[in-house]
Amino acid sequence: MPILNTQQLSIRFEELLATATSVDIAVAWVTSCDELDSLCAYARSATARVVVGLAGNATHPVALRSIRESAAVRVGIGYPRLFHPKFYLFRGRDRTIAWIGSANLTLGGFALNRELVHEFEDDGSAQIWFDHLWRECQRNNDSLLDEYIENWSPPETAADQGPQTYPAAPTTVDDPVALLKANPSSWPAYVAALQACDAIWQGRGEHAVLRERRSYVETISTGRDLVRRPSWSALNKEECQILLGNSDRTGVWGLLGSMRRATTAVSRFQNEEDIRERIRAALVPSMGATDEAEFVRQAERFIREISTLTGFGPGVATRLLTLARPDRAISVNNGSIVGLHRVTQLGEDPQQVGSARHYGDLLRWLYGRPWYRTPEPIDETRILWGMRAALVDAFVYKRA
Repeated sequence: MPILNTQQLSIRFEELLATATSVDIAVAWVTSCDELDSLCAYARSATARVVVGLAGNATHPVALRSIRESAAVRVGIGYPRLFHPKFYLFRGRDRTIAWIGSANLTLGGFALNRELVHEFEDDGSAQIWFDHLWRECQRNNDSLLDEYIENWSPPETAADQGPQTYPAAPTTVDDPVALLKANPSSWPAYVAALQACDAIWQGRGEHAVLRERRSYVETISTGRDLVRRPSWSALNKEECQILLGNSDRTGVWGLLGSMRRATTAVSRFQNEEDIRERIRAALVPSMGATDEAEFVRQAERFIREISTLTGFGPGVATRLLTLARPDRAISVNNGSIVGLHRVTQLGEDPQQVGSARHYGDLLRWLYGRPWYRTPEPIDETRILWGMRAALVDAFVYKRA
């Protein structure tokens, strides 16, 4: 049976999930990532059991709530030792496949870190191990989960951003906009520009672009997790603030545009469930758009519809579009609009870029970039390819 590295894990996870009749997982930590999204979708119509550790606050509450809404979840008990397994069991009609290795169900585990997993056919012993663990972790489960979600705070350490997965590219440029304005001619050139952009931001002592935490990558992954929930009616206060980039308590959520000054929109979104559900329903067609032309039409329609709501405008609309489809949409906000105009040279007035009338022109500019049009890579940059439109903000953003 094979040894899987990080580059292979995501594709193989999707393959096994597609044929599994039930899934059992035990991991030390869970954060928002594509695989979590796939697992939640799977668990809405099939059986999935997940045992997750909470040590060190490394499991993010947004991811925990998402998986709890669709799968059966229990807290891993390790006291006085650390709960630290990385175990996956895919039960099929003819055989059961098990994974044991180093990969947590996290952005790092499936995309950013260097991981190794052994895949083998279970002879029954792996299932016995998990069933015993599941029974063992039953006590006080709901109260432990509720308390963790309510009281969670990020680790306060110097290494809070996590390891530097993509080494910084040497650059003499100190202006992120110039990196994109140079018009990278290929996907590797775009990744190199992102690496240089990351180095600039971190050199200024601010956020990261490509690290696992406190970065654009985390903001996009976590926001996408929230946007894609089947309902927004149960979003808690913190999750509403994350979606609108209105809170930095648990991450740099203001990247892609903070709505902190849009006080009416923030208040209505947080307190009016019907407004949240109306916005989500309007966003669904954009989520499902399968080609560029259709996405442009749906994005323009969404901006127009949201802008009719008191307090809401293109800033909120394009942020939500970008979180829903980081492969297709660009956030247009007060921090990015001047930089976008510098790069694209669309129109005479930078303020026109984010309007429903001109947003399609911005997207068509994006879709014409050679680095954008590259086929999906099969190496470790695959995660960045799925965020390549949203990551434009890292180049053009300027703190107000």
